[in-house]
Amino acid sequence: MIDRVLDVGAETVPFDAEDLPGVAGQIFDNLIAHPDLMRLLSWKLLERPGTTDQEVATYTAKTTAVAAAQEQGRVEPELGPEDLVAFVLALTQAWFSLTGGMSPTSRSDPWSTQRLARHRDAVVDAVRQITTPHR
Repeated sequence: MIDRVLDVGAETVPFDAEDLPGVAGQIFDNLIAHPDLMRLLSWKLLERPGTTDQEVATYTAKTTAVAAAQEQGRVEPELGPEDLVAFVLALTQAWFSLTGGMSPTSRSDPWSTQRLARHRDAVVDAVRQITTPHR
């Protein structure tokens, strides 16, 4: 069940190795629209910390696409493709690990439309900075 739901979540956002900032923004939007996906992912990591064959295949396809984009000079090659994909995914998911802890100390609602928009923009900008080729 968990694998099926996570597969559907992964299929919702098409992966474009040449537009990782766009992918990051779309993943963030999808996770905000479907917070159950992050809860399931967290639960899966607690209960079954290993990877499935499907997860390996999905991650391999992404890293292979990033490696090809790096070889073509379309994506910054400083970070290896595995690290780059990991960073992109981690940045898109960071909001969910922070919002629970920041709620009591925050002066504004962590889930406000304005706060989410600022965080999304920061995620996209950070991904743009680490993926745009330096010339």
